[in-house]
Amino acid sequence: MMTVFVSIAVIFMSLCFWQGLSIYQSFHIRKYVKLAAVNISQEITVNIENRILALTRMAQRWEVGGGTSWEEWTADATNYVHDYSGYKVLGWVNSKYEVCWLVPESDPKEFELINLLLEEHRTISETTKKHQNPELTPTVILERGVKGFLIYVPLFVREKLKEQLSVSQSKSISQYQHQNAFDGFIVGVFQTQSLIDSILDEKIKREFAVEVFEGRNKIYRSSDIDFDSRIENRWSQEKEIKIGNVIWRLRIYPQPAFLRGEYSPFKNFVLSNGLITPALLTWAIYLMQSSQKYAKEVETKNRELANEVRERQKVEEELRDQNKALESAVVGISKLDVSGHYLKVNPAYADLLGYKAKELKGSIWQQTVHPEDREKANKAYERMLASEKAEIEVRAVRKDGSVFDKILVMVKAYDSEQRFSGHYGFMKDISQRREVERLKDEFISVVSHELRTPLTSIRGSLGLLAGGVLQTRPQQAQRMLQIAINNSDRLIRLINNILDIERIESGEVQMNKQICDVANLIHPAVEVMRDIAQKAGVTLSVNSVSARIWADPDRIIQVLTNLLSNAIKFSPSGSTVWLTAEVKEARISPQQQGNLNFSNSSTPYILFQVRDRGRGIPSNKLESIFGRFQQVDASDSRKKGGTGLGLAICRSIIQQHCGFIWAQSTENQGSTFYCQIPLSQEKEAATTTTTYSGESLALAKDNSSSSKKKSNTQQTSKVLIVEDDTDLAQVIISIFQRHGIETYHAKSGQEALEQSLALLPDLMILDLTLPLLSGFDVVEKLRQHKHLSNLPLVVYTAFDLSEKDQKRLKLGKTLLLTKARVTPEEFEQRAINLLKLVILEDKES
Repeated sequence: MMTVFVSIAVIFMSLCFWQGLSIYQSFHIRKYVKLAAVNISQEITVNIENRILALTRMAQRWEVGGGTSWEEWTADATNYVHDYSGYKVLGWVNSKYEVCWLVPESDPKEFELINLLLEEHRTISETTKKHQNPELTPTVILERGVKGFLIYVPLFVREKLKEQLSVSQSKSISQYQHQNAFDGFIVGVFQTQSLIDSILDEKIKREFAVEVFEGRNKIYRSSDIDFDSRIENRWSQEKEIKIGNVIWRLRIYPQPAFLRGEYSPFKNFVLSNGLITPALLTWAIYLMQSSQKYAKEVETKNRELANEVRERQKVEEELRDQNKALESAVVGISKLDVSGHYLKVNPAYADLLGYKAKELKGSIWQQTVHPEDREKANKAYERMLASEKAEIEVRAVRKDGSVFDKILVMVKAYDSEQRFSGHYGFMKDISQRREVERLKDEFISVVSHELRTPLTSIRGSLGLLAGGVLQTRPQQAQRMLQIAINNSDRLIRLINNILDIERIESGEVQMNKQICDVANLIHPAVEVMRDIAQKAGVTLSVNSVSARIWADPDRIIQVLTNLLSNAIKFSPSGSTVWLTAEVKEARISPQQQGNLNFSNSSTPYILFQVRDRGRGIPSNKLESIFGRFQQVDASDSRKKGGTGLGLAICRSIIQQHCGFIWAQSTENQGSTFYCQIPLSQEKEAATTTTTYSGESLALAKDNSSSSKKKSNTQQTSKVLIVEDDTDLAQVIISIFQRHGIETYHAKSGQEALEQSLALLPDLMILDLTLPLLSGFDVVEKLRQHKHLSNLPLVVYTAFDLSEKDQKRLKLGKTLLLTKARVTPEEFEQRAINLLKLVILEDKES
């Protein structure tokens, strides 16, 4: 009879435990589905709001610019359609509610559809215009039953001159000459299915069926859904999504495959074991009772021993599994009792805190939390007691007293009888993530400051000039112009630095190496910085040497200029900055310099040194300052200027020359930066550069009274300017007209060819990005013409040209200049020098 009662009790307990596991699994799944619904709704809301914000920024640029050209708008809109998925089309609707532009370009049926949708939602567009805020339409039916919606963003312009350009040259817009005029809308047409598909990641799509409703109308359903009404009715969760005046209802429920993965086989094992074990036990007892009386005591003893062995094996196996999991886990894992004392920790947990595992056993968990964060941690512990689990980010204290950021997850623990027995702690070091976030915030702060400050200065100074306030004060007007020029240069330097570091490190920048004398590299770098040093009250001391290296002169000058600028910037007034160069027969050993692990070599090299008496650099930052956006002090970007890119660019350039750069410093005594570059080898000396520079062109001189004209048999010099940007073309025309040179302007590649044949110019200024024919096509066609194949050429482009592109652009005497990398003054000097050289050679021939 006792055996029957024991069996019934075991079965009952197994059923209870199985039911408890089932309830816990259901709770876990429901909570996960609910959390997923919240995350998906937030993700959809944020993505659509980001698209609205992006269109708003486009509208702001339209307003600031007083409208825009079709080409600029199309390029901008194409980028938006490419960067933000879900667009069907992006268009401009004028103030008469007519669709004018669409990207991507569409057939007339597309225009008719958009016009029809605009008419259906005329009330929304009027509201958008009245309140000057973006609006989202309810769901609309696009072609072939596809569902979508529209986003209206109103456009207003301040003052623009109405102009019409011919369709053959460029598409244009009508612009209205009045204050704050309504100029139509930017309309984004989105396909709901493709938009939400792009927002949801693949893991969500695999795990959940996602549906979105507007009212009773289903506007989205994720693809590849294994539909099961029982799963939907039991597990579905809904969440409201509100964007503007439009309200969507999100419904999600798990896929069968997800549920299969979440259901643990352990509960079935518990149930089957609970049913089988009593049956086996009853059968064994029955057999023992049926055996002979004289073997009863022996069999009873054997049974007891067997039960004890099984229990021990089971306990040992569980302990081995737990130890294996704890030992191999990367995340720190700990188990604590009800009073908060450590019972066990894995090696990862102990290593993070700098302890041995046995040292933590028995200590209270709060001692590893920073004192200032303990109150917050205790509140999280209380939340865990109330809601099973709590997660918090706090500072942790290691055994040696050092502090790091960690994320701590606390989960309640229960014994086999489901009684509270303490909690588990899961810890992860997030110091690196916090550091990345800090660096990101500092970079955004620096770049925002470095962009907005000069833009404000430019806008303010030009605004005073445009407003006529300084018409009677020419000196102040000139000062305002100089402020605008200085701040334009500052913006150009920032943009060039950001572009340079990426292109140099990726190998896209070709180094135009040639035999260079070290003295000829030091001299221009010092001359560039001399005025800056005088203003700072700093003396420059130079000790050069006559030696030849195989290098790109412009890039080495860039390195020296940057190092001198930093030294001057951080030197006190009245101090001295030293620049020296010397020849060495073997590289300085790493032990002497405390530098990177360079291998010694007998190759002779030149060693540049820039030394100052500034505040110095901490020893732990002597290497990190060569990283991107790295500075000794984040406030330097605001106090001293700069973005922390200069030294990273210097290192990339020196490495491209097979050299090294490093620093030594003593705080409050100064710093020394070293650049090591190999000396020129004979086999390298045979290579020469093919590009003309302004410094290498001889000035043409004519001592006669007609020095600005050709001989009587020649006409005035003619320069053809090929540039599609009218404003820049007018600047270049003014430069040449100041020298009495006859100028002609072509806006396209085809027009450039026609005028070249008609004029036979003495010099061509050529941009590469042109309508119809590119600058490369123009050069190729000129080569095929007998009288134009040796036409002198100045390529003035916004692109950094590769060696292959430079060869393609070779015509006559060719000068390659990059916009924004050369100043207008330098462009003028080089172009005029080239023209004088051409005139001088013509006279001699």
